[in-house]
Amino acid sequence: HYIDSTGEPSFVRHLVATAHNRAKQRGLIFLPAFGYDYVPGHLAGAAALSAAGPLATRVAIGYFIAPGRKFRRSQGTNASLFAAALDPGLFWRDGRLVEDFGATRWRSFSVGKLTLDAVSIPSSEHLWLPGVYPQLTDVEAYLGWFGNGSRWMSRLSRMNAPLLRVSWISRMLKSLAPAPKSEGDGPSDEELLNSGAHVVALAYDRSGKELARADLMGLDGYNYTAKMLACAAQAIADGVVSAAGALGPLQALGYQSLVKANHES
Repeated sequence: HYIDSTGEPSFVRHLVATAHNRAKQRGLIFLPAFGYDYVPGHLAGAAALSAAGPLATRVAIGYFIAPGRKFRRSQGTNASLFAAALDPGLFWRDGRLVEDFGATRWRSFSVGKLTLDAVSIPSSEHLWLPGVYPQLTDVEAYLGWFGNGSRWMSRLSRMNAPLLRVSWISRMLKSLAPAPKSEGDGPSDEELLNSGAHVVALAYDRSGKELARADLMGLDGYNYTAKMLACAAQAIADGVVSAAGALGPLQALGYQSLVKANHES
């Protein structure tokens, strides 16, 4: 069996494409991106969609730093963000997976008493939520770490996307722009205590009417990730996961078990 915490969309996409069928045939369980990237979005999305009922055809999920808290990204997170910006990802739009670059779209969410901007990301919700909720025509996932810079990031990404789709230009940019190095540096225990996450999910019907909302609030992303990885390993050891192949959080644990794991974390 295999569990990881990777948030790089290109790796998750590669793993699903190359390993899912072989793992399924051999009865192996593969759980990629089983941490802050992107377990809380699956759970919040499921909560909103379950409350909304079968009329919900679109879900929008936003990842934010909890209002009033601070968040220092590790070197590894910065390196991952940089790499992901240069590769296309998969988005569930109009009932199918389409290829696009991250941050080409932005929108605002109400988070507590604030209205915060966020940019689109090709997270794993696009790959797995439609399998659990087949009525979904659109899945939207956004990252709200960049404040007012989200709108400028979106404009820049839309400008750069046509260039990055040209293979030789993409290769040239990757060779000329050195990725940030990671030597394991990250936030201290004190900084993590002052951090926290807030994930929002909104379910809509075909007309765009909001049907339900779910909010998931809790630990900083790093401690959350550690606890989710441990939870996944224990679930596999206990025989809770009955399916095989490359699975999303809901396919692996089911909604109620995932709720319990988040409460315990």
